[in-house]
Amino acid sequence: MVDHVQRLLQQHLTADQFERLTALSRGWQEMPFAYDPELNAFYVRDEWVHGAFSEPDDVPEETLDLLLLAAEILTEHREELDCRSLLETAADEEEKEEHVTVHFPVAEILAAAHLEELLEHTDYRVESRDTPDGYVVTVYYRYRTDHEFASRRNHIQWLIDLARHLGSGRRYKGWRLT
Repeated sequence: MVDHVQRLLQQHLTADQFERLTALSRGWQEMPFAYDPELNAFYVRDEWVHGAFSEPDDVPEETLDLLLLAAEILTEHREELDCRSLLETAADEEEKEEHVTVHFPVAEILAAAHLEELLEHTDYRVESRDTPDGYVVTVYYRYRTDHEFASRRNHIQWLIDLARHLGSGRRYKGWRLT
């Protein structure tokens, strides 16, 4: 499978970009990319970044741009690849559970109702309770990989922000990037 990824990237990257990517992957001995079936997209594996760089936050911008460009190319041409073979191998990893707890003061009780409504259509487990000074919503979610943890936590945070916007009567504005 690595050969298919190599050939595809070699076709769509400049010679210099492909050479840099080959060096980063230690001659393609390590696969920097994995496929996420929920997003139907490729991404740069967190485990690979932590192994390849001593300080992941100090990855040079041009290296980061190259990795993201390569992941984008793989995503655009995913029908040419066997994506199942590039799934993050999470079978060995235990599924873990984490939670996010949100306290809504009495003035934001409508936001809490919006959050509960938004969470009805997800696979998160939700517990709610009244408190003397408001309402508490706890959202439990399960994950196996660091990427899945970050993705699910970010989704929950977005739902909380959306609920607060809806609860205050403000519209949530956004722009679609194509």
